[in-house]
Parts: sequence; C-alpha cells; structure tokens
Amino acid sequence: MQLTAQDLLMQGFEDIESQEFTSKEVKFELLNLIHDSLNSIGKYEESLSKISLHYQECIKVLSKEHDSCQMFLLTKARVQSDLTLREEALKTLNTALDITKSKIDSNPNLLFDFYTTKYTVLIELNRIDEAIKAQDLMIETLKKDSDPYRLVHTLHSSAVTLIKQKRFIEARNYIDQIPGYFSSFDENLLTGWQASYLMLEQYYYVNIREAKKSYEFSKQRVALMLDSYEVLPDRFGDVLHEAGQMAIRSGNEKEGLYYLTESLNFFKDKISGSEARQVEIKLRIILYYLMSNNLETAVEAFQKLNIIWDELKANDKIRQTYSIVKLYIDSLQNRVDPHFTKEACAEEIMTKSLRFANYCQIIKIVTVIMKRDFNEAGSLIDELERQLDIYPNDYLNFRNKANELRSEITSLNVDI
Repeated sequence: MQLTAQDLLMQGFEDIESQEFTSKEVKFELLNLIHDSLNSIGKYEESLSKISLHYQECIKVLSKEHDSCQMFLLTKARVQSDLTLREEALKTLNTALDITKSKIDSNPNLLFDFYTTKYTVLIELNRIDEAIKAQDLMIETLKKDSDPYRLVHTLHSSAVTLIKQKRFIEARNYIDQIPGYFSSFDENLLTGWQASYLMLEQYYYVNIREAKKSYEFSKQRVALMLDSYEVLPDRFGDVLHEAGQMAIRSGNEKEGLYYLTESLNFFKDKISGSEARQVEIKLRIILYYLMSNNLETAVEAFQKLNIIWDELKANDKIRQTYSIVKLYIDSLQNRVDPHFTKEACAEEIMTKSLRFANYCQIIKIVTVIMKRDFNEAGSLIDELERQLDIYPNDYLNFRNKANELRSEITSLNVDI
C-alpha cells in the first residue's frame, strides 16, 4: 500500500513526539514544519487536531513567551482562518499578541506576522476600522525594525484596502509615504517596486475618477519598464493594455489606439495561449474605430474576429464587450435586433458597468439620429451628459463623442 503525503506527515508527528532531543527548540521547530506542510496540502483539520497539544507541551518545556511556542499560535490562527473559524482565529491572535507585546525583546518578525494575519482575518470579517488599526501597528513595528521592503509592501496593501473602501484621504496618506523609502532599496530590485508604486497611483486616480492623472501614471509605468528591462516581462502586455484603456478614458483616443495595438502585438509575439486576451484587446480596438466613425475598418476587423469567436473560451466581460460591439455595428448598418439590444444593454449589466451604460446610450443616440428623430437624439445626449457630469474628469471619450453627435444633429438640422 502506497503512503500518501498526509500519511507520511502524520507519521512524522509520531516519530518526533516519541524521540528525545538534545535541543528542545529543534523538536518544536520540526513539529511546526510538519504543521506548515499539512496546511500547504489543505489538511487543516489534521493540523488543528494536534496543534493545541503541541502548544501546551511547548509552553511546559520552553515557556509561553518562547518564539517556538508562539509559532504554534500563529499557525493555529492561520488554520482557523482557512477553516473560516475567524472569530476563533482572532482570539488566538489576540492571545499571541498579548504575550508577544509583554516581552522586552519582542521578535519584530513574529510580531509582523501576527499583525498581518490579524489584518487579513479582520478584513474577512469586514471589520475594516479594526483592520486598519492592526495595519497601523504593523507599520509602526516595521518602522522600528527598519525593513523598507516589508514596510513599503504593507503601505501598498493598506492603501489598496482603503481605496476599495473608498477611504481615499487615508489611502493617500499611505501612498505618499512610499517613494521616501526607495533610496534605501537595492538598485537591482528598484524597478519592480517603482512599477508597483506607479500602478498603485494609477489605481488610486482611476478610483477617484481622475482619468487624466491615472493615464499619466500608466504612461510612466510603460516608460519605466521600457527603460529598465532588456527582456520585457510577460506582464508588460497588460501594462500596455491598461495604458491604452486609460488613454481612451482620458480622451486621448489616438494614444489609446497606439497602446492597445502595441499590447496586441506583444501578446501575439510573446505570450502563447493568450488568444482570449488578444480578442479582448481587438474588441477595444474595434470600439475605437466605431467611436471614430470608421465603420468599414471596424466591420472588417469584427468579421475576422468572428471566425474564431465560437471556439473561444471567453469570460463574461469579453462576451459583454462583444455584444456591445455587435450592437454598435448593427445600429450603424440599420439592422438592430430589438431582442439583441435588450440582451446587450440589460439593466443588470449597465448597473455594474458605467462604461457599458455609456456605450449603450451612444448606440441609442446613433440609432435615433439615423431615423432623423433629432429632438429625441438631443434628449438622449442631454441624458448622457447629465450622467457624465457626475464624474466630470472621467470617461472623457464619451464626452467627446456626445459633443460630436450634438454637432452632427445641428448640421443635419441645418441641411433640412
């Protein structure tokens, strides 16, 4: 009978428990390693059934303040969290932190791990204010420890959490601290950290609806990577794609086309198995042509894409973009299917995505103009502009299109 990894690890527990060790620390370090190994293969219950016993033995032999014993509490909390026993995990962590903070010579690495795990558990419990307090304590610990890498990583993750919670002023405080630590970074590692910082700035500004500022950081990220890498990493295709999206969103449509095209070429030439990604970028390029009134080029590109569409394993987002593109083309060719319109511009889709909602409104306006119902078209443009005014510095490409369509209505009315 062949033994499984779990069998071998459980046998390891028995062997260590029955042996005598010259160094007691070694015994408990080995037990901790087995717990880690069990958890890495998803055997959380098996680890949890033993860990309290090992912890009790450890504090009898070494003391509850000993790092080896504290590690059992850290592992236990992580296992409890993995088993969604998050309140229990929090109690375990608070016990461990009380012990660790009472020590004169607290291990900063261990303290950091406790705070990190506590932060994660509190986020999972949606206790955001408490999570941020734990994160602040972690940052203070790191500042004393003078580890700039972990500190910057923590500032970064804290900022992301706050941005997701729309607590932008607090997030800005964390972001602004990051560049000050770069002077102490190893030169060989610096580019990656700087690129992450630029991505964070881009993420911050897109979330506060400042498309132009977000685009500026996207461009800087592209330039940094081009200047710093002899061989560009695989993620560079995504960096170009993001820059293209933000260029268009900020009203710089031609620059957006450039970045999207460069992204598409990168995926084609460098990344095998990226067909779905390429289709996503192609759809965005086709939307650029449609918004630029280049129907012939858009139709030609869409027909080529349709050849492979049925074989493609596309996610919902790509399928929704495909539906918008098809609807846009059909509307310009005067053959809109009402059923397809309802499907492509379903309320639940538009509620989730302001971008899709804006495209649907543009398509409505174009369809009405082709019917020469200029009063209705004007009302729809007014409606679109009211929606765009909620975020005056975002989705500037749609604002440009609204202005263009209003001018078109004026010109057609004069002709009549």
